Amino acid sequence: MTTDAITTRRRPLDRLAAVVNEISSPILANPMVSIAVGASTGSWRWTALLTVFTGLLPAGIIFGALTRRRISDHHVTDRDERPLIMAAILSSLVLGLAVCLLGDAPVPVTGVDAAMLATLGVLAVITIIGRWKVSVHSAVWAGIAAMLTLTFGPWALLTALAVPVVVWGRVHVRDHTLPQALVGTITGAIVAGLTFGLIA
Repeated sequence: MTTDAITTRRRPLDRLAAVVNEISSPILANPMVSIAVGASTGSWRWTALLTVFTGLLPAGIIFGALTRRRISDHHVTDRDERPLIMAAILSSLVLGLAVCLLGDAPVPVTGVDAAMLATLGVLAVITIIGRWKVSVHSAVWAGIAAMLTLTFGPWALLTALAVPVVVWGRVHVRDHTLPQALVGTITGAIVAGLTFGLIA
């Protein structure tokens, strides 16, 4: 098979991987799980507040940094650009958790914020101290599957089917190695799952 034929055959997979990476972005995924779990409590006020601290503010941080050219892309592909972004998003999650605790938020709402905070904290340690670019995408989706299953029951475990697709997408575009994506997956499932389970 010629090089041109191989390239042509790979292009659809490349485009598919790019789409997977965009729709699985934490910028979209975090608000999704916040709305889903928040809505299960029946409190739209707390759902909105949770979505602000776990989704809208972090997205604002990322796009603000992108506008100021502090980062090269909204996936924060460059590992050296990640510490500042992670620190800023951790601050948003800490503020959100404080609001939840002081305002006596529904337990699942507090659980989501705490789970995201704990997961990102572990990822930050691996990234900054370990100097290893662990996959946030994979961690987020594994954590989502865990939290939704604990909230809605076993049928929600079907969301875990998205995790290998996300892992494939991150590896295919070479933003991460397979070990980095798998460690992200394990971290998200264990840290987010345990944190949310203990609180909610």
